[in-house]
Amino acid sequence: MNKSKIAVLVTIQAILFACSPDSTQSGVTEAGNTAVIYGVVTDTLGSIISGAKVYLRPQNFLDVDSNIADFVNDSTVQDAYTDMAGVYVFSNVPEGTYHVSSFQESGYTTNTGMGGGLYFGLSDLASLHEVVVSNDTDTVVIQDSIRPTATVKGRLPKNYLEEGYNRVFVSGLEFSTYLDTATGAFDLDNLPAGKLRLTFLGDHNNPKGGYLDVLVKPGEIIDTAGFNLVHN
Repeated sequence: MNKSKIAVLVTIQAILFACSPDSTQSGVTEAGNTAVIYGVVTDTLGSIISGAKVYLRPQNFLDVDSNIADFVNDSTVQDAYTDMAGVYVFSNVPEGTYHVSSFQESGYTTNTGMGGGLYFGLSDLASLHEVVVSNDTDTVVIQDSIRPTATVKGRLPKNYLEEGYNRVFVSGLEFSTYLDTATGAFDLDNLPAGKLRLTFLGDHNNPKGGYLDVLVKPGEIIDTAGFNLVHN
């Protein structure tokens, strides 16, 4: 076993000890309805990744300003960076179902299509976990191995465009883009592999809603052209 893997195991053991019922960790066991989420981010070889960006988002979170305002005051939306040991911490997390996503950031780009000004973090490596915090959850510990990111693209059928759909989001993640108004085409890059829900909405005057669930593998490019939506 190499030194990086040993370091990860030691770190996880220390986290588990700190979160045990006999520990002095405040505000978690006593409160009963909030939890602490700890994680250690490594690559696929077990080497520690420091400085990775980690997001905690409710499963139904959408990357829109009005949606963010619904969550910012209750600790369900949190960001963190891993420290030198590859560790991140989210505290006082209420009951609910969450997505915890980790990215090894390499820069940023701007969406230059319709709706330019949306910023996306670029990453070749990422991970995604679904976490459930119940009324008896005190701590959640995640060992996070980041893997190559994926791409999902497609073309929303014309009848949906006529109904007012104009934007696609990845639920529980900080990803969204506008549909091409003529063709309904979209392209979402640098996504973590796993089960993703694409949520399609219209503008404020025509707030249509529907979704499509997709399962993507590390490094995969999926074309979802010609699909039908499940309506909310």
